Amino acid sequence: MNSSFMMNDRIWQCCLALAVGYTTFFISSCASEPITVPVPNQPDLIIETSNVETKKFNLALADAIQGADKVVIKEHSHRVDFFGTPAGIYSPPEYIYAKKELSPGEKVLFLESVRELVGEVDDERTQCLFEAHHTIDFYEGGQLKSSMRISYKCKDIEWNGSSFAASKDVFDALTPALKRAGMNIERDWDAMAKQRYAEENKPEPVGPNPVNLGPPTAKWAPDEVGKKVINPFTGKLVDVEGIPANTKVRDPNDKDPSHVFKVPEN
Repeated sequence: MNSSFMMNDRIWQCCLALAVGYTTFFISSCASEPITVPVPNQPDLIIETSNVETKKFNLALADAIQGADKVVIKEHSHRVDFFGTPAGIYSPPEYIYAKKELSPGEKVLFLESVRELVGEVDDERTQCLFEAHHTIDFYEGGQLKSSMRISYKCKDIEWNGSSFAASKDVFDALTPALKRAGMNIERDWDAMAKQRYAEENKPEPVGPNPVNLGPPTAKWAPDEVGKKVINPFTGKLVDVEGIPANTKVRDPNDKDPSHVFKVPEN
């Protein structure tokens, strides 16, 4: 009998003898690789994709929505949109492009979608410059309770309503709420901000220099004997007898030397 066949047969018999009761054993003298035998009624191991922090965050968000007497969503500019303009260097404005208070029905839909979240962990965070172009304000008793700033560029949020880490699946609730409110998720934010800034800060148009028409022309005094005109500055009568038309004259009784006028045509 072939020796190699006899050796393989011995290893096979040894391993069969040790695999008792469907339990896995491994002895190096029997085989070079372990043999795995399934154990009956053993449940599969399920790895959870959520943790306590993110679940608490979603619970805090649900409480904020439920407790708010007013939820307002805004779409706005961010300071980095003004890069390359004077506002980007100094104090950039914040332009509000859209603003909506959620209706009772929209608020209920928002709350239900948050309650359905499982609290996924975001383990793919990158060094992204946080640019928030959406804000959700939660009001209680007529006062601003908390504000959530949302960055779709970084898929991240900043919220002063909870100290827990934001869940990855929170956007599954935020995005529908924003779209129902008529907000735009992606826009050319830089172009919008720069265009509005340019319109609001364009220089005043410089008009033509006023034409110097010279002194005004007086009018003849009606029902007066002789050549008398009315001083256009004081309204008093001035005798211009013998003075040619269009001649510049002054009323000798008018103490303001700038009150020069012209004799009218006959």
